[in-house]
Amino acid sequence: MRAKVGTDTLLSVVFGLVVVWLVLAAVSRVVDLLVLTVAPFLLGLSVVVLILLWWFDYI
Repeated sequence: MRAKVGTDTLLSVVFGLVVVWLVLAAVSRVVDLLVLTVAPFLLGLSVVVLILLWWFDYI
């Protein structure tokens, strides 16, 4: 039994899936970059700010 899906439709679906896959890969790279580079800096900065606030009795 053959499906009634045309070649153009099938190619469009495959193309759409490949585009979605590439976009997800790019977003994953950006998120990994942010987590690995920006997050430790922000964590360290927040620790320093909390220590300074505690030291000067603002907390």
